[in-house]
Amino acid sequence: MRTASSEANEKSKLDDAEAVGKLHSGWFAGAASNDCVAAWQRHLHGLSDLVEDAAAALTKAMDSQISEDVSLAQRLRAQADWLEDA
Repeated sequence: MRTASSEANEKSKLDDAEAVGKLHSGWFAGAASNDCVAAWQRHLHGLSDLVEDAAAALTKAMDSQISEDVSLAQRLRAQADWLEDA
């Protein structure tokens, strides 16, 4: 998740609205458009950060659960071995 987010942050740049507007006759885009683009990018990056945090928390919870499952399985095997020996 972190790798995908990092790669997306590097690739997902919206064009400068004013610069694009100057390249196309009949189009006009100014500072207000650039402000909207910047605000949208900040919003998307904020959402990406939330997803990263959620993925990290989920990974930690899964690791804990797997560790607990392994420990329980080891205890059950040990008890089964003890019962066989008794």
